[in-house]
Amino acid sequence: MIRLYSATMADYPRYAIYYTPAPGSDLDRFGAQLLGYDAFTGGDLPFPDGILQMSPDWRDLTRDPRKYGFHATLKAPLLLAPGKTEAELLAACKAFAVTPRAIPVIRPVVGSISGFIAVIPAEPSTELERLAADCTREFDSFRAPLTPDDRERRNRSRLTQRQREHLDRWGYPYVMEDFRFHMTLTGRLDTERREPVLTMLRSRFSAIGLTMLAIDSIAVFRRGIPSGKCRFAIPDRQPLETSDQGCLRSESVEHDPEKACPALDAGWAPVFRRDKREAFARRPCSNKKIERDDDSKKSHPALERDGF
Repeated sequence: MIRLYSATMADYPRYAIYYTPAPGSDLDRFGAQLLGYDAFTGGDLPFPDGILQMSPDWRDLTRDPRKYGFHATLKAPLLLAPGKTEAELLAACKAFAVTPRAIPVIRPVVGSISGFIAVIPAEPSTELERLAADCTREFDSFRAPLTPDDRERRNRSRLTQRQREHLDRWGYPYVMEDFRFHMTLTGRLDTERREPVLTMLRSRFSAIGLTMLAIDSIAVFRRGIPSGKCRFAIPDRQPLETSDQGCLRSESVEHDPEKACPALDAGWAPVFRRDKREAFARRPCSNKKIERDDDSKKSHPALERDGF
């Protein structure tokens, strides 16, 4: 019988596959500065002007997400399986990234998800759900089996039957049908506290003018040892190869929107039904500006469902 880890889990690094925006981009600066931490450099950042005056306890409100850096989970944190190495994981990420695929494009909004405040998609995205499912499957061979402590932390009694099955199979309950893309900005807040913070963050997010976002990269995040004293940092980030060679990446969306394809144009909004949108997205790219339906601040029913 092989004993997976003879020491405590704090003696081993943890890894995760996340989406994170390009370093230095508007979205990267928005999220990293709010958390007070840059996962690319591993260094602290000053909070944005006015935050501490508006919320003197902002450091406490962001303590939990600060440990991970600004990100969206595609493959949840894991211990490497026996025999697997960091170099092999990095190579697998590179191989995954160069496989051509449809690049998910979302309309990002700031909303509430299970009491947390996060950047989330305004509408569901089939391509994004497929990307997350592919990451869940592709990198599962690198995951060590869950320990009893891992299972206890997940509070199985509060999970649905399907989520418990996901936990047993994939090591994380919120995958496949239960996946929800979110880039967390705060810890869990009660309703009374959440509403003014949500209003403030929506206003700040609106100021960066980001109306469309291509989920066009994956990054390996690594937390060193001892884990209780370390935050996750980024040893590698890989751009995803698109199956549509005419479309540009999200960096172009932010900085040169007139050259983006319709699905990435900063003025584009999903005014068609899903079946029409998907058919439209397969058309050749164009630099024609499409008028925006200004409803980016409307909430979506999916924002308030329980669970991650």
